[in-house]
Amino acid sequence: MRTSTTTIPCPLWPPEKRGWGQVSDTAFKVLIPLAVLAALVAGLKLGSFEGYRLLFSPPRYQHPLLILGSVYAVAFLLFQMIRTVLWWRYRPYPLAEGPLPRVTVIIPAYNEGAMVEKAIYSVVASDYPADRLEIFCIDDGSKDDTWDYIDRAAQRFPDMIQAIRFPANRGKREALYVGFTQGRGEFFVTVDSDSVIQPDTIKQIVAPMV
Repeated sequence: MRTSTTTIPCPLWPPEKRGWGQVSDTAFKVLIPLAVLAALVAGLKLGSFEGYRLLFSPPRYQHPLLILGSVYAVAFLLFQMIRTVLWWRYRPYPLAEGPLPRVTVIIPAYNEGAMVEKAIYSVVASDYPADRLEIFCIDDGSKDDTWDYIDRAAQRFPDMIQAIRFPANRGKREALYVGFTQGRGEFFVTVDSDSVIQPDTIKQIVAPMV
């Protein structure tokens, strides 16, 4: 079985800017630990941690609120340290090789205006094979011009986008239900109508499962 990838022009993702995310991510992973280390050294030199030591002194424990505050402060700092370590050690899951599964992307929208069009086009412009991707965009009874943007996107990419309009607001759950019941994908991905995904987002989501 062979798959083909269709390149779809979209102004949201100019090729010369796609690598900026990787550069900034690497820079943050280097600069943030250095900044934390510098703050720790400065705190030790200037005695800034004396206040934390006093929180655990016996007289302080005469007040229950101070006990609760002390425990919360320490737990929060430990939690942030663990998050930083996990963030630093995170590596993307290897992308799958060979034929990719069919994916259905569901985008429910309510009074989102022009933003929904950006969300749709970010999915259309992803580097996932176009013949393995379908998009359901459901207008949940919007009272503004949301449908106009959805309909324009569907007319531009009729083979990929299914546009559905509710006559009245029925809730996000109902909108998602329509996509789940009508979609033909092996995997389903939901995207908020005010979100713009990266070109490799769908591949990254599918990778651990295939």
